Amino acid sequence: MKKLHFLLLFFTVSFFYAQEVAYDEITPLEDYNFVLGTQGIGGFYKFTNESALVEQAKHIRAMGSNILKITLAKRSPKVYGLPIKSVNSTKELFLSSKDYKRVFDMDFKYIFAWVHTLTGINWGEGFNKKEEKIIYDEMYEFTTLLLNAYNNTGKTFLIGNWEGDWLLSGAFDKYKIPSKTRVKNMTKWFKIRQKAIDDAKKNTKHTNVSLYHLSLIHI
Repeated sequence: MKKLHFLLLFFTVSFFYAQEVAYDEITPLEDYNFVLGTQGIGGFYKFTNESALVEQAKHIRAMGSNILKITLAKRSPKVYGLPIKSVNSTKELFLSSKDYKRVFDMDFKYIFAWVHTLTGINWGEGFNKKEEKIIYDEMYEFTTLLLNAYNNTGKTFLIGNWEGDWLLSGAFDKYKIPSKTRVKNMTKWFKIRQKAIDDAKKNTKHTNVSLYHLSLIHI
């Protein structure tokens, strides 16, 4: 019985105190381009009433890191506890919740974002000209949005895929050898996205803000 009372007291105290979190003191960031950091992706608990996205970003900033890494992939709203809305592009997802812009507005120098595609197109099976245009437009529009929104902020954005080895194989199987067709389709996917970013940077007037296409391959 005493053990039961202790557990009830413990969980009651934990519940009330869980809403108050003291972040580390925020100090000015140094402009280093090589910093040990972490990522704000995943996590099965949080300590405040704010979204997991905002809370994680605040803790990362309090660590003294000038790098924020988040996901803008399909499951992003669920991961961060944000309203799940029907979206068809990365730009629509970014604009679907003010918390995305809120963390991008924080004084992080570098922002990494997982950006696959929210168009519903499965590039692994190949795509026609119409689908190529949709994939191109998705990256072009999101790049343009970031360059306009963060013009002259000194920020550097890296947007791209997560764990390209698994994407290439199409399964979490390290022994699976991807087909030549899948390799060809992934290469084409990369090239379309790269061209979209290059064109957006060329066609959008901007200064003191950088954006690059990130192609992540684990070996």
